[in-house]
Amino acid sequence: MIGILDSENKKDFLKLCGSADIFACRISCLYESYSEYEGIVDFWVQYNENGTASSVISKYSSAVTAFCTDGADTGELENFVNAVGFSSFECNLPVLSDRPSGVIMKLDRNLYSAENIEQVSINTSVPDYKSIYRLLDSCRSESFTVPSYEDFLIELSHRLRHGTSQFCCIEKDGIPLAFAMTAAISANTALIGSVCTAKNARCHGFGGACVCRLIEMSGEREIYIIRAENENESFYSNLGFKNAGDYFCSIREL
Repeated sequence: MIGILDSENKKDFLKLCGSADIFACRISCLYESYSEYEGIVDFWVQYNENGTASSVISKYSSAVTAFCTDGADTGELENFVNAVGFSSFECNLPVLSDRPSGVIMKLDRNLYSAENIEQVSINTSVPDYKSIYRLLDSCRSESFTVPSYEDFLIELSHRLRHGTSQFCCIEKDGIPLAFAMTAAISANTALIGSVCTAKNARCHGFGGACVCRLIEMSGEREIYIIRAENENESFYSNLGFKNAGDYFCSIREL
């Protein structure tokens, strides 16, 4: 049974959101960022036939995210997600498709080392959103999607104010050369995303330096990234990340 988040199931919702998982982290981040604003994000909790909370679900705009435990009723979840509608559906289990869309990698702190990363000045203060967006847009590709500037500005500025995202960039003469941010942060997990380097500044270790700074800023949290199946594996492996599972995402035009 799937029910909307309320005072009775809030405890179960928060417990599942505290799981060390990127999808739980994303839902937790949305809750911390937007739960005080009515009507922006919807949240639900699924219970299995034994009465145990088995999934948490969020819908932000038309993007739906779910974190499922082994006891989740994926058939019910599939019907529910199709009923509420979505443009994207992300989950840790193959609910709508059994074909992974990417690979999840997790930082192994025993392998992590920043010794070989070039020591450069990194900015972590409030960014120049327009210049950062121009850098992101210049790196746009089939596997590196970029939102509209308005969505990027609203989302990042809001999350920075609420402490649910962090960013860093390397600049030269006021122009960003490399950028990275935590796409989501929870109490025990951080997801690093939007790692990009200007085409004329690559092969200098700038992207790796940004990732290392975010790792330092994330404290003792479990650190994850998502990469396309055949891209960037050596880049993240050299920083101490190891493959940790599959990423499932279904895209649909509304």
